[in-house]
Amino acid sequence: MNIFIKQFDKVITPSLIGRVKGGSALFLLLFTFLSCDTNNCLLETKVQCVYGFYASARSDDGAFAAGEAISVADTITITAMGINTVLANRLVNQSGVKLPVSYYGDVDSLLFTFNATDGTGYDTLYISKRNIAHLDDPSCPAHMWHNITSVHSTHNLIDTVLVSESNINYDGLENLQIYFRTAQE
Repeated sequence: MNIFIKQFDKVITPSLIGRVKGGSALFLLLFTFLSCDTNNCLLETKVQCVYGFYASARSDDGAFAAGEAISVADTITITAMGINTVLANRLVNQSGVKLPVSYYGDVDSLLFTFNATDGTGYDTLYISKRNIAHLDDPSCPAHMWHNITSVHSTHNLIDTVLVSESNINYDGLENLQIYFRTAQE
């Protein structure tokens, strides 16, 4: 019985090495949390442009008139031109999309591919922008905001593109309104 108690004491009482390792781990954990000032830093520093999809409307004289928000029934794939990167693959029944913005480029060129039952259509969207270096806090990494200066597109399925909010930052507001040609036109 005495042997059992001695062996039980060895199991319960940690060795000196175990205490040092445990204390070191606790010290490192506390040091990590107390030494870094990440309270003001954002973990994600990439902004996204918000696109809304709308039906175009035309008055009797052919002048553009803004239509209602729609869900595009066709399958849409959006590719960044120049780097051949698919940004959105096979969107169906979407009323909008959020896409990343190039960090330093002055113009973002996007290829919209529409796959419908009656065939495939293409449009290209060109977004000219100013890149604005933004720093929230000196202890945080810098990131880039953007200001849209102009937009133009081809007009196969896209009728008009309007800028609703020119500043692309963290506010999440809709930046561009894309008006698609509808079957009623």
